[in-house]
Amino acid sequence: MGSSGGARSHEISFQDFKAKLLAKGVVARLEVANHSTVKVFVKADAALAATGEPEDGVVSQSLGNAGGGSQMRYFFQV
Repeated sequence: MGSSGGARSHEISFQDFKAKLLAKGVVARLEVANHSTVKVFVKADAALAATGEPEDGVVSQSLGNAGGGSQMRYFFQV
């Protein structure tokens, strides 16, 4: 699933979303699409791993979003 701005998004489990993103305070907002996919937008100043994989070292590389907004980086199914 792609996103605007050229950044790629990655599928994660709900458990990883909750533990690795929500708990670390990097989530800006969520959007539900097609009643089954939740798009996770992260804060522009948040840092994410270069691989895009949610792991313990999730805070390691700046997103570089000059607009100061949020950017879709992850999604999960409900």
